[in-house]
Amino acid sequence: MKEEDKARLLGRALSKRPVGGEHVVDRQKALAPFCEPDSVARVFCAGCGALMELDQEGAAKLTAGAPVGSFAGAWLECSRCICCDAAFKDVQTRRG
Repeated sequence: MKEEDKARLLGRALSKRPVGGEHVVDRQKALAPFCEPDSVARVFCAGCGALMELDQEGAAKLTAGAPVGSFAGAWLECSRCICCDAAFKDVQTRRG
């Protein structure tokens, strides 16, 4: 079957990568109590606007092993994440 016929019958999946990347974090949400008991940090993506909780292992991977206590009153921010790209990019710690 030709690609055009497949697309006409089944449709096409669009890329989920957003245009822009000018999202701004809601500080109240970034510093709110965690929903999951294993969470130790949050990461906000300026590329797509996603705000995700991280467990200790995930936070250590993004911060090169920073101590868990160093995230009190802070969150991580990245320019791209696994929701809008292949990996987290340009991860930085932000203080509230």
